[in-house]
Amino acid sequence: MINRARKLKVFEWAFWPIFFFINNLVIATSVLMEYERRGAVIEPWKPFTWEFSSGFLLVLLVPVIIWIDGRMPFQKDTWKKTAGLHLLLTILFSLIHVGGMVGIRKIVYALNDRFYGFGDIPVELFYEYRKDLGTYFVILAILYGYRHFRYRYFEATIEVKSNSKKPLTRVLIKTGGKERFLKLDDIERLEAAGNYVNIHAQGSRYFLRATLAQLEEKLPDDKFVRVHRSNLVNLDHIKEIIPTPSGDARIVMESGDHIGMSRRYRDRLKPLEI
Repeated sequence: MINRARKLKVFEWAFWPIFFFINNLVIATSVLMEYERRGAVIEPWKPFTWEFSSGFLLVLLVPVIIWIDGRMPFQKDTWKKTAGLHLLLTILFSLIHVGGMVGIRKIVYALNDRFYGFGDIPVELFYEYRKDLGTYFVILAILYGYRHFRYRYFEATIEVKSNSKKPLTRVLIKTGGKERFLKLDDIERLEAAGNYVNIHAQGSRYFLRATLAQLEEKLPDDKFVRVHRSNLVNLDHIKEIIPTPSGDARIVMESGDHIGMSRRYRDRLKPLEI
């Protein structure tokens, strides 16, 4: 049975292929209808090739945007600088998108004994960049809108005060107006996600507005260990650790999740070895 956290993860990753598929299908059929209204003739496979080659590249680029946003999230005090960096990245985003979709179109056209011409390169690149600029920030807007909804209904709060030196003993979880306490023993791992930390516990995922470093200071270091820049794990929930040839390792949790462990963090487990 798939737990809630995994269902949520499946939904998050399945959303983008479905979103772009529907979008491309609507645009391609609209192009066909427009040609028909004008009494013009076009081979049906052409508009579908145009739109789905673009959509395929966008699906591949969404994880890159998510990765970039995780390292350059929009925050109140730095949003101007962050926006400027994202604006620069839209140029690279557009070049990869256009280069990939043109390559796919040329292959499909060749298979149908046709030639695909991109046209005047500077003009066409500028035309495509204008569209890609909007697409890039629409993707970011959807990500932030979804996170706002997700965090609002599944956000957690810490029971102890932020300036307290006492170790964290439990976490107060607020879910849709209900509250319950979560014991540390039930927490499998904590994962950094922009301005939040994802708490993985009992097959669910909760969201805490904090940093991993702040939580690391409050958690008992004989139970929770940093294994990666983005992950703190509960040692009691580790199933096995598999070394890799590079010197890093892969941690397999009892839930079945796999987490990468950097070489620099492996030494932290040595004092705990028997």
